[in-house]
Amino acid sequence: MIKVINYSEYKYHEAIEVLDKSIQSDPNNHQSLCCKGQCLRLLNKYWDAITWVEKALTINSKHFLSLCEKVDCIIIQLIGQCLRLLKKYENAITWYDKTLAFDLKHVNSLFEKGECLRILRKYDDSLKILDQALSINPQLNFSLKSKGACLEDQYNYKEALIYYEKSLNIDPNHKWTINQKKICENKMKQ
Repeated sequence: MIKVINYSEYKYHEAIEVLDKSIQSDPNNHQSLCCKGQCLRLLNKYWDAITWVEKALTINSKHFLSLCEKVDCIIIQLIGQCLRLLKKYENAITWYDKTLAFDLKHVNSLFEKGECLRILRKYDDSLKILDQALSINPQLNFSLKSKGACLEDQYNYKEALIYYEKSLNIDPNHKWTINQKKICENKMKQ
């Protein structure tokens, strides 16, 4: 039996080595799995941390510390969303970048970052990020609407219409998108 360690006394990398030995000895030790996840989180390796915490939850779905660790990892993206809603766009981008540092294909963070860049009128950067999100999921309605808005903000109504129409193919009753499409159509007639 491997003794329980207080990994706060150790460097996290050293603690992970000890925890790996514990996990190798007993792969069903949900506490070691959770502690490894916690060490990874403290090393800012959030998506790796979630993987280990989810392994612990597979063994014991009611393990409170594992549930808390998973929430701590997910909260990074939520902080970005809250900052965006508070119109603190530069700060929100910083938090989305933290999420994207661990998962370059996290489409929600890509969309949210693209939307912040659009609001800040950094249109080229916004389009680049939104294209990245759409390359991962071309049916992501939020990205389609945001790209349409970005193009509309630049008076590129014809191309904006393309993205609004793609969005309406997914959600034909979305009032904002219907309204924006009409605005673009009217602008093109002028």
